[in-house]
Amino acid sequence: TRRSSDLVTNAHIVTYTQLGKVNTFKNYSIRFASEEEYRKAELLKYDTEKDIAVLKLSDNTASFKAIKLGNSDKLSFGDKVYAVGNGSNYGLSLTQGIISIPKINVEYENRKREVIQCDLTISAGNSGGALLDEKGRMIGITTFRTKDNSGNIIYGLAYCIPINIVMDFVRSE
Repeated sequence: TRRSSDLVTNAHIVTYTQLGKVNTFKNYSIRFASEEEYRKAELLKYDTEKDIAVLKLSDNTASFKAIKLGNSDKLSFGDKVYAVGNGSNYGLSLTQGIISIPKINVEYENRKREVIQCDLTISAGNSGGALLDEKGRMIGITTFRTKDNSGNIIYGLAYCIPINIVMDFVRSE
């Protein structure tokens, strides 16, 4: 079941690895783009294999509307997409690109994941942000970039978790 106070992001945002063990942080806080103060949130569940996490606002005083969802199974090559995030921690950011591969299995950090490959620039701070279609519907969550053989980030290629995979996790018990 979905609650209006649930927020979805990447698991790598709400966890850290120390001595080979995945740990969760003790406190979580979020801030909407229109706010200056942070709100407390609690971690409901996460999956590091899928890189998805669900948080819940601790209070229900925020007035926000849930985003409309698209269908990631209906994406096509060349569809325009937009990534929303907090690029390089400078505040709300929006980048535009296209879907280069609607569904691909990519191995990243020794895990094979089904993702959407986009010709899109994302930077640190975009992880866990919404990937939107031209109608403003959420079709995925930005999650990672790959690196070349020298360890340099390959810019202009972004990988996103399809919204159908995200929602299957959100709805699971």
